[in-house]
Amino acid sequence: MIPRPTTIKRISEHSETLKLLCKLMMNASANGRRRSRRDSASSNSTTDTAGTDVDTCDYDANEFLEANPEKHELEQRWYSRESISLYISVIMDALWTLPADARIAFICTPSLYFTIPERTRSRCFLFDIDERWSSDRGFVLYNYIKPIDIDASFAKSFDMVVIDPPCSISSEDWEKVARTATYLLKFNPIWYGSKSLVLTTTESKHSLSMIRLLGVRQKEYKPSFATATPVNVNEKEYDTYTNFRSAVLSSAA
Repeated sequence: MIPRPTTIKRISEHSETLKLLCKLMMNASANGRRRSRRDSASSNSTTDTAGTDVDTCDYDANEFLEANPEKHELEQRWYSRESISLYISVIMDALWTLPADARIAFICTPSLYFTIPERTRSRCFLFDIDERWSSDRGFVLYNYIKPIDIDASFAKSFDMVVIDPPCSISSEDWEKVARTATYLLKFNPIWYGSKSLVLTTTESKHSLSMIRLLGVRQKEYKPSFATATPVNVNEKEYDTYTNFRSAVLSSAA
């Protein structure tokens, strides 16, 4: 018997309905798994994108701050314990948007590099002029005056850069630091947006340069510092800049 056209139409409609229901169920299941991973990441003993045990509730920077006094001849000035903890939380959250084997370059930011969970640090590098950390696996001797005087194996190999240059950096020197960042990142943030991530802090007078050089924009959160800032630097005019969204940086002002 040849089925009537109306019967064929009903069968086709039922088939499409079943396909739609299956798709909705699969999406709901995937969303549930993502929520489960993020809920897990907010507990005290969690796993990051590469299976790393981390504590995203409170990162303790006291060990670094106590063991590493600032060298004012290098214009070093560490973030406060609270700001270090907040920035590490922002970095760990940003890792969810990157590949599981994402690498981070910490440029002149030892306080953050040494506070990030150790297993995550295994795929990070610290680019700094201070050789007291030269014995660390991830230390790379770096002077922003020579922005790309860096081993070629590091070129275009990082998914994120975190930058805190010397406190009285000039606009001309910022151009050199930005050149280092774009040399290290897989994707130029000016051309490709947040395919590569940038987190930095600097004085608000450099805000236009930050947009032009790195494609980053000012956030609400202003960092605090462990010691008094130099007389030529106003802590209240120091800002955070990123090229990605962060609820933490928007709500922690």
